[in-house]
Amino acid sequence: MMIEKIKEWFIKNNKLYFATVELTQNCNFNCKHCYCTNKESYNLSLEDHITIVDKLYSTGCLFLNFTGGEIFTCKHFEEIYSYAKNKGFIIDLLTNASLINDKYISLLKKLPPKNIAITIYGVNEIDYENFTGDGANFDKTIHALELLKENKIPFVLRTVATKTLKNSLMNKEFNKLAERFNTRFKYDPIIFPKTTGDLSPLSESLSIKEIIELEKNTQQRKNVWKEQIDLNIEDTEFFWGCRAGINSITIDFKGDAYVCGLYRVNPISIIDNNMEKVMKHLNDIHKRHINIVNNNECSKCKNRKICKWCPAYSYIYNSNDTDKITFFCELAEERVKEFG
Repeated sequence: MMIEKIKEWFIKNNKLYFATVELTQNCNFNCKHCYCTNKESYNLSLEDHITIVDKLYSTGCLFLNFTGGEIFTCKHFEEIYSYAKNKGFIIDLLTNASLINDKYISLLKKLPPKNIAITIYGVNEIDYENFTGDGANFDKTIHALELLKENKIPFVLRTVATKTLKNSLMNKEFNKLAERFNTRFKYDPIIFPKTTGDLSPLSESLSIKEIIELEKNTQQRKNVWKEQIDLNIEDTEFFWGCRAGINSITIDFKGDAYVCGLYRVNPISIIDNNMEKVMKHLNDIHKRHINIVNNNECSKCKNRKICKWCPAYSYIYNSNDTDKITFFCELAEERVKEFG
């Protein structure tokens, strides 16, 4: 509750409170769905990372989300994380967990993150072989989860609903794994093209029929969609609540700032520019997106309130930030038919 009140203050005053920092695009997995295109990329120096943290701190930003690639492949992770924690940031971590060892356990016990979100890519070696390219990654991940549980470091589990993992999801094997570690689990059925526009990850995307089938298999999902659809038919105006570029930003592995991780267009270097200039640049993009959202063909759609369409999604699917996404349209329509 206290965190929500803090967020409300930042939103009311148009202040930056949340930043996602992509420490690296390097990764020890080779996942079929991955949007990263620079898995052998260079890393910023420790000094550059410290500069980024300091500049975010200067704005009053409070929350950081460290992501990748795989964060634990970043050779300066321990120093960056410790520095940011000691500055007072509230930090979330996104990881595949496979590289967590006793050294990182000691660090996380000494300087606990707010949350660790662990993306899992299956429930056995076969799943991991098929999806990440190496079945041994499963045992590494499970060992890390056991270390975290033994040391009372909380984490949640998540995955992407893909063709490779569909059967394990339908059989609720992921839920059983979460129960084993006494934690929560969620999945997302939306897969993105690569940041270059390469559509190859979409080969793993479930069909609309498969997504609906999966959602029907979970009572909580069914309830949520019924609630959202009931709200959708109320005679109220659609409000786009995204605050990307005002209250939140993303910084990529090169030190370039964007309104969000999906919309990698019109970057501005956070290292080479002062924060006033960076935030003005991102605010201007946000204002343009507000105009698009309020005036494009999707703005009057009867299913607008239950569709995730936004200019960022449009750009990665259509290479422009204005057109509708046919897949999203059809998915929203089928959800109304099934759960409405």
